[in-house]
Amino acid sequence: MNSKSHNAVTLGKVLPFIQNSDYFYQKGISFYRKNKMDRAIFYIEKAIELKADDPIYHCQLSAILADKGDYERSNEILHHVITELDSSMYECYFFMANNYAHLGLFELAEEMAFHYIEMNEDGEFVDDSLSLLELLHFERDESSDEGKLDEEELLIVRHANAQAHIARGHYDLAIEQLKQMIEDRPNLWSAHNQLAKALFLQGQHQAALDQTYEVLEKDPGNFTALCHLTSFYYQLGRKEEMIQLGQLLNKVRPINIDQRFLLAETFCKIEFFKESFHQLRLLKKEDFEETIEFLQCFAVASFHCGDIERANVSWRKAAKLGDKKAEKLLAQDANGLLKKENVRYN
Repeated sequence: MNSKSHNAVTLGKVLPFIQNSDYFYQKGISFYRKNKMDRAIFYIEKAIELKADDPIYHCQLSAILADKGDYERSNEILHHVITELDSSMYECYFFMANNYAHLGLFELAEEMAFHYIEMNEDGEFVDDSLSLLELLHFERDESSDEGKLDEEELLIVRHANAQAHIARGHYDLAIEQLKQMIEDRPNLWSAHNQLAKALFLQGQHQAALDQTYEVLEKDPGNFTALCHLTSFYYQLGRKEEMIQLGQLLNKVRPINIDQRFLLAETFCKIEFFKESFHQLRLLKKEDFEETIEFLQCFAVASFHCGDIERANVSWRKAAKLGDKKAEKLLAQDANGLLKKENVRYN
């Protein structure tokens, strides 16, 4: 070899072959799509070894195991995710419900499905959860008369379905379903109150008021109806009536914890911020679950009571749970653009 040809030979630069967690995860997904379950599991587990705190990796592994029929291990992983890694991944409850259903553990499946709906009434899998609950009802009805969903539990399912429609703005569907529930159970006041709420949100204000008046006429002192009516009066600008009802509610001391939060919400909506703040602080001391709704309400009440730092803490927590409104308010506060009239709880 002459010098010219020798000089033309160059050695390539050796590049390190980096195998990080994402590399193994993507390999696992690739094998999963090819229906090669064992190899998919192997690579996802390798990804988890390198990045054990990533809930997505764990959830994907649980999904592959469920597809393979290993429902028990799948649920162990989902339980680990929701208790140790990310308590806001409510979809884990829905996936656990499906796994329990496949295992024939219908009662546990129902419990998980109900829990998903309760924790995330506007979630992606609400309709699927409701369908699963109906299916479980028929399965249990066919297999045994013991332990099947009773009439009250079915009402809970229908009520949760209507609430999901309201949360998504599907007022026509909610109104239709609630009217059917009332036809079946004329004294089901919770359905009457939800119907009034749906009518009001749809813009049928007088119909909503009439519905609420009817509840209070037939069930005097109905707490939810009083809270709704107070909020309706506030939004309609009927200030004197709103103040009168607000003062009445301030004398009420509900025992039920959900009613106590409804009271705090109502006070916040009608700008009784000190009263709202008082109720919310008591709930916080009792470890009331910090949902987006609770955190927003607590932040708004705190802000208008002059505790800006406490408000920011709550908004930051809400933002971590995916609340876009909280992110917007935090950004406005950071830039000195936050105005009192923009801090409202709706």
